[in-house]
Amino acid sequence: MAATLNNPLKESLGRYCDYLVKAGVKCFQGALGGIEAATGYIRPLVAGDALAGVFVDEFDNTSGADGAITAKVLKGNEGSFCKQVNVDSLVITSIGEAVYASDDNSLSMVNGGSDTEVGKVENYISDGVGIVRFATL
Repeated sequence: MAATLNNPLKESLGRYCDYLVKAGVKCFQGALGGIEAATGYIRPLVAGDALAGVFVDEFDNTSGADGAITAKVLKGNEGSFCKQVNVDSLVITSIGEAVYASDDNSLSMVNGGSDTEVGKVENYISDGVGIVRFATL
């Protein structure tokens, strides 16, 4: 059917993207957001989820249904962004190595089995602290 009304463009190419939130979850500002493969909704990242980005604010859907609210995440330009974070086992020789997440706030240099690879160490700050280039959807 031909357009009969204006349909404003909703761009998702920039630094941010909005996702529908899974029912019963609270997403904290600065935490990693993951896409649950079975439902397609965003939630606090669980090992095995695809990394959507970092929540830019707190989003509370603990009493809402699937998709009742949207959450804005930083996904970066061209799907990647850098952030200083704490990473278990990160040392100066970790630059360029993969970083894994077992939940929305636990990062490690070691894959615990089903953890999500979220990016690579871009720079070393001190033992356990580095700049990670996160690779998002």
